Amino acid sequence: MIEIVTHCFGERFATLLNYHLSSIVLNESQPVTATVMFATNDKLTTKVLSYFGVIDRPWITWNFIHMPIQSLYQRPIGRDLAAKSSKADVIWFTDADYVFGDGCLNAVWVPQDDGIYRPEHEYRIARRLKMQMVGALLKNGDIEPSVVDIDRSQFILTDIRRAVGGVQIISGDTARKIGYLPDYKEWQKPLEKYNRDDGSAFWRNLFTKFGTMAIPNVFRI
Repeated sequence: MIEIVTHCFGERFATLLNYHLSSIVLNESQPVTATVMFATNDKLTTKVLSYFGVIDRPWITWNFIHMPIQSLYQRPIGRDLAAKSSKADVIWFTDADYVFGDGCLNAVWVPQDDGIYRPEHEYRIARRLKMQMVGALLKNGDIEPSVVDIDRSQFILTDIRRAVGGVQIISGDTARKIGYLPDYKEWQKPLEKYNRDDGSAFWRNLFTKFGTMAIPNVFRI
């Protein structure tokens, strides 16, 4: 079983989350727990989660965790919570702008060591087309959630050179053992505004073993 962990807040990310969750619904996979950290006062993200949370697919377990927005702004807080409580064999820390195409999640295997892994490649989209995709769902500051697929022809294959914040894969045993920066107070302190330095590079650099997985159809909007 795999667990996918992401954070979401704000209208743009809520729109991307709609594509993110749609891909899990549309593409049958190994059992997957879809964990999303969100703030209860974020109306658009809550609307998206309320829509998807009642969709029943035999391979999906929805796991939506609300927390204060100040904790969302410090991403290691939620990732540490997810890591230590996960019951999955493998955990993928990701972002709302990632979409998992056909065969993607089935290709993720369980690392047999304490290393951090990433997909070899991903498909990227031009910023202009990204904003078009956001605009297709976001109308006058509101979103009408729906299960919607992406147009794969708009994406270009690129290499992933390191395990950035959206493509960090470790075994469940490793996640439960080390958490996500639990011993670094500066990364576990809630913030009043979003910090673009989200701790993912700092956490990655604590590892001594790095590897890749041949995972198809990883898309980033």
